[in-house]
Amino acid sequence: MATRDIEADYRAAHLDEYHAYRRAGRTKDAARVAALLRERYGTNVEQSESDEPQSRAAGLERADQERPPEAAVEPKPQKPEKPAAKVDAKAVRAWAAEQGLEVPARGKLPDSVVEAYQVAHGGE
Repeated sequence: MATRDIEADYRAAHLDEYHAYRRAGRTKDAARVAALLRERYGTNVEQSESDEPQSRAAGLERADQERPPEAAVEPKPQKPEKPAAKVDAKAVRAWAAEQGLEVPARGKLPDSVVEAYQVAHGGE
């Protein structure tokens, strides 16, 4: 599997940013990005305008060539189905107490208790 050159991708993104700032007339921002490119990548972008398209295209081409195919993403596993029918919580608690099952006095009833109640009462 080909490894992706993240630094080449960052360099290409910074080159794009630099050229966008230049086209927009934002010279301070372009100078800041140019300094970053010089310090981090040894790239002198403040060349003549005739050299600009070639150096920019070369940087982007390299970044595109080294990209591996996108990884396949597996879907998350589905959660098990919860009991579809609504039940009367008071009735389930009373039934569970008769059966000797421990259930909380308040809050959500355990699915296993609700399922057992439904089986005992014919799927109510």
